[in-house]
Amino acid sequence: MEHFLATISLELTPQNIFGLLGGLLGGIAASDKTKYGKQLTIIAIIMSAVAGGAVSDYLVESFDYKNIFAIMIFSCILGMPVGSIMDAITIFNPEFSNRLVRLFGKKTLDKIDNII
Repeated sequence: MEHFLATISLELTPQNIFGLLGGLLGGIAASDKTKYGKQLTIIAIIMSAVAGGAVSDYLVESFDYKNIFAIMIFSCILGMPVGSIMDAITIFNPEFSNRLVRLFGKKTLDKIDNII
C-alpha cells in the first residue's frame, strides 16, 4: 500500500489533476442521464475524466506544457464529446447501442461498486 501511495503522489501532478477535473466537468456537462440512465452516464463521465487526464499527460510529456488552467479548459472541451459518445453510436446503429447498454451497463457499474 505504501508503494501504491508513493506512486500516486509522484504521478498525480497538478497538471494531471486539473486535466482529470476538466475531463470530469466536460463529461458532466455533456451527459444525458434521462436518455441513458445512471449507469451509462457514470461510465461516460469516467471515460471523459480519463480522456482529460490522458490529454494533460500528453501535453506535459510531449510539449512540456505547464499551464494548469489551459490544460483544464482543453480537457473540459475534450471531455464533452467523449461524454456524449453514446449519442453518436445511437445515431449510427441503435441496435448496437441497445446491446452495449445491456452488456456493459450493469456489469461495469457492479465492478466499479466492488472496487470502491
